[in-house]
Amino acid sequence: MDIRAFFGKKRKVEEKIDHEEPHCSKQVEAQNTIATPSSMATGSSTHVGNVSYGIPSDIAQIGKPIKQVVLDTYPKQHNRAFVSDWFKRYKWLQYSIEKDAAFCYPCQQFLPHGSKQTSYTSTGFRNWKNATYSKTGFPKHEKSISHIQAMSMWQEKLQRISTSSSVETMIHQKLLEKYRYYVKSIIEVIQFLIVNELALRGNYILEEGKEQGLFQNLFEYTCMKDPNLNEILTHIPQNATYRSPEIQNQIVQSMVQAVRSSIVKAINESDVKWFTLMEDGTRDKNNRENIALAIRYAKDGVVNESLLVVKTTENLDAATFTELTLNTLTENNIDPSCMLSQCYDGASVMSGKVSGVATRIENKLGRKIPYVHCYNHRLHLIVVRTISEMTFISLKIPSREEVSVVKAYLSRNADKMENTLQVLYRQREAFKDTYELFASVATIGCSTAVCESTFSSLTAINRLQRLSMGHERMAGMVFLAFEKKRTKSVDLNEVLRIFNNMANRRIQLF
Repeated sequence: MDIRAFFGKKRKVEEKIDHEEPHCSKQVEAQNTIATPSSMATGSSTHVGNVSYGIPSDIAQIGKPIKQVVLDTYPKQHNRAFVSDWFKRYKWLQYSIEKDAAFCYPCQQFLPHGSKQTSYTSTGFRNWKNATYSKTGFPKHEKSISHIQAMSMWQEKLQRISTSSSVETMIHQKLLEKYRYYVKSIIEVIQFLIVNELALRGNYILEEGKEQGLFQNLFEYTCMKDPNLNEILTHIPQNATYRSPEIQNQIVQSMVQAVRSSIVKAINESDVKWFTLMEDGTRDKNNRENIALAIRYAKDGVVNESLLVVKTTENLDAATFTELTLNTLTENNIDPSCMLSQCYDGASVMSGKVSGVATRIENKLGRKIPYVHCYNHRLHLIVVRTISEMTFISLKIPSREEVSVVKAYLSRNADKMENTLQVLYRQREAFKDTYELFASVATIGCSTAVCESTFSSLTAINRLQRLSMGHERMAGMVFLAFEKKRTKSVDLNEVLRIFNNMANRRIQLF
């Protein structure tokens, strides 16, 4: 055969096949198309494979969550209408405003098209009169095999979604726990160094290219002894190691806020509302004035003296000290009007009768607030003087009857060495006025020793090798070192939350 004739014949056969292919595909499509009432209806239609069936646009489409439309009133047919309470009983039920008909969500979503009941999937159910009738309404459909199969498939899908979400949540939660464990370890190292009044940083070793400080060395030692921490460290981003001086400062301030919050809470929940303000000042090695403010109060039958804050100021006049003192109390939600007495040293700027801090505070608050000069040997005179001025602070004096009962009770007390305030605290419900009087008098300060003790911590922290330390960092460390009992017991989760809220963190903690 001539080869040109062969290829010419082959080309004609191919052209004939190409020309006939569209007709073949149309025939197949026509054979696979199933006519349903909804496919002939106007409105939206959903295609699955080559099958087309209608779903009203105002209810859940294929693959979407169920939609249950609750209206105040529904359209009526022969004085009957859809009832929204049916949604509570039949969780699978949907209502279409577009068709004023009810549909079954799982049957539409999960059953093969050929097995669907069109009254609940395409045309919709409208027989409101018999909707709850067991032989023709929703109960009958609910018991059908096809609906039970669809419900089973729906529940399986919900379970898969829930399980997948739970797995993601667990993974995310584990990652957060690892990050928190890492940052908590850093906080604990700083906590240990501050409580023991030790420096965090050291000298920079040029040959090794790193700083040899107690913080870095102690953290490295902790990682070496803690395999979990060491493993977490290998996955921490290098731009979020959280060991820089700036982060150290933020952690110190977070701990300060947490400890101070516990002190303020104790003051505001004290046995009596009264407190004594104690204040003293000293200069550090940087020639900065450091002003320590402390509060004396009675809590659970025990008199406490707690450091509130260490401040600094350039102006050393009475007006500045007065404003600083009252602002500090207000900022920490401590009511200045509950001040029972004020205790300072004998400097004229504090004790001046005309324009000293004590006098200015009295003028600001509009009442007499006894000023106590820091002399321990004058304790008796202090109490006598203060009791004589009770009319200015409205302390309630117990009745004679109550005083007689209290005297008789105290005389029968077996332990004569026990603190009287503690004895009265246990009977505070019976001797209410007497206990409040004793507790209020006990809050009267007679010494600024607590402020002087603060300066001992300041001297230990503000060493010659650490003169470049900023005041905020130093004041925070002094505060935490002095209140070491509270610092040791501080809730690290609270510190972590405060630290997390200070700035946008590169590693997520919550």
